[in-house]
Amino acid sequence: MTTFDDADLVRARGARLSRLLAQADVAAPAMVFPAERIARAAAHRRVVRWRAAAGVALLIAGAAGVPPVRAWIVQTVRAAWMKVSGHSAVTDVRAPASAPASAINMGSVTFAAPAQLLVRVESRQVRGGLHTVVAGAPGAVTAAVTGERNAVDLLVAPDGLRIANRRASTAGYVITVPAGMSRILVRIGLEP
Repeated sequence: MTTFDDADLVRARGARLSRLLAQADVAAPAMVFPAERIARAAAHRRVVRWRAAAGVALLIAGAAGVPPVRAWIVQTVRAAWMKVSGHSAVTDVRAPASAPASAINMGSVTFAAPAQLLVRVESRQVRGGLHTVVAGAPGAVTAAVTGERNAVDLLVAPDGLRIANRRASTAGYVITVPAGMSRILVRIGLEP
């Protein structure tokens, strides 16, 4: 018989080992969190959240005063509303308008209509300039310059049209697009 077979001896040694471990064990310090400290921390978090929300609201309200930002906000809200409500963009297709009788056609270009048309105008004109978009023949876009001779260059790009004009130009532009075109973007100079 070995010492491990003796149950009383194993029990006695186990009890002695337990007492030694209990003496060597260091008690964990008591951590007391006062209720008022916890309440102050929670109130501070609420104040910080409100201040952050107020700062964001102030930033958005200030940015809404800038016309390009306001236009972007309106466009974004409109797009979100269309996705949420399931409605599509309402397009107002009117009878094709023509250039005024007094306007003389100084040149035009015709090209295949892309899915969405991007019209880039190099600079905002100080005087004159009739910018019109009218519904025309299906599948083709036509851009015509009226008025001033040699005022602009019309350049066809893969995604649309570039009008290279001068700030002092008084020329007008008549852009004819198919009635079913879903989107026309106009960018003037570096304006958003």
